Amino acid sequence: MRIRFFNEQFERIMPDLYKYFDNIDITTDIYLMEWMLTLYSKHLHIDISSRIWDSFLLDGEAFAIRVGLAILKYFENVFLRVRKEYAYFKALCRKHILISFKLSKI
Repeated sequence: MRIRFFNEQFERIMPDLYKYFDNIDITTDIYLMEWMLTLYSKHLHIDISSRIWDSFLLDGEAFAIRVGLAILKYFENVFLRVRKEYAYFKALCRKHILISFKLSKI
């Protein structure tokens, strides 16, 4: 696998998502290894995965890497929206804890 190449392209194409994954310790090997070992057949519908297999046999590993980047790009907004909602939730919990702590001191 070309994990370093994948990471370089990931960081270049989607810098915000790359930084977010890095901040929460989601490393590429967590998802990319399984994607590549199964050529996406475990996670995608048979129609889609069979087309990926065909293209992989024609174009090689570079195509499989492009598919992985395309999947991340497709879901980039979802991941980043979750990040914002998580940050809001964390701030809300922190505020609630502080208020609860102050009220318990009364």
